[in-house]
Amino acid sequence: MNPEQETGGFEQKVEALEALVESMEQGGMTLEDMLTSYEKGVALVKQLNAQLAQAQQRLQVLKDGSLAEPEQPA
Repeated sequence: MNPEQETGGFEQKVEALEALVESMEQGGMTLEDMLTSYEKGVALVKQLNAQLAQAQQRLQVLKDGSLAEPEQPA
């Protein structure tokens, strides 16, 4: 699946991650809610890293002057 198709684009994921961090920093969450938020945050970070890696590959292709499509990360 294309990482951009997983619940929004890059900017939306960054905003969601920032909102999670802010809510965790404010406190008042139960341990279970904190763990759930942490898990969601980790998933978002993985998706963001995948999108960044894909963008880096595309930039490298442009830099090299190649017209071939970059390989998808495993």
